[in-house]
Amino acid sequence: MDGTGELFAPFAAEVSSWATVQIARYPLRSPCSMDALVAALELDAPVTLVAESFSTAVGIRFATQRPELVERLVLVGSFVTPPLGATLLRAFGRVPFLIAPPRWAVRTFLTGTGSSDALIDTVRQALSRVAPEVLADRLAQLSRLDERERLRALQMPIMTVSARQDRLVSASVTAELRAARPDARHVDLDAPHLILQARPGPAAALVRTFVGA
Repeated sequence: MDGTGELFAPFAAEVSSWATVQIARYPLRSPCSMDALVAALELDAPVTLVAESFSTAVGIRFATQRPELVERLVLVGSFVTPPLGATLLRAFGRVPFLIAPPRWAVRTFLTGTGSSDALIDTVRQALSRVAPEVLADRLAQLSRLDERERLRALQMPIMTVSARQDRLVSASVTAELRAARPDARHVDLDAPHLILQARPGPAAALVRTFVGA
């Protein structure tokens, strides 16, 4: 949700040994809609598109609008209906984002109980770079989204990677995602919500297998 792109460095390092990596980045100071983020994506050749968490809707909408540029779609820590936390926090507006999230909160809800201090610091620093009103706006968008019909309509191969230790995306929300595309490849990984950050090696291996399938 931060959109800085900084949190994808470990995953990109794993993938770059066998593929070219391009990381999308979002505006840090000005709120904009999901569709505006989709319109800002610049690709000039077909790719395997990997979308994590907040970017689920961006990835699905881009694949819907530009299917010729998406050979495969990988949805990581994803949801097509709102996680409960987004709905609950929306009422507080920008207030929850006025200070960097406490280390315990990052560890509990995002990076996992066994995560390193370095990873927690990286997450906190990335979030602190984004204006509070931008984060609040993105959270509000999450609380209203429903991407099930768009996901059902996609024709390219799809893989979803869900975290067994996810404390943000509930089992019922994950079930909604899988019910929308029972034909997709669905994988559970022993990881917290931020799968690509906490488990970059196993996640990259899953994508490589999917690409080669």
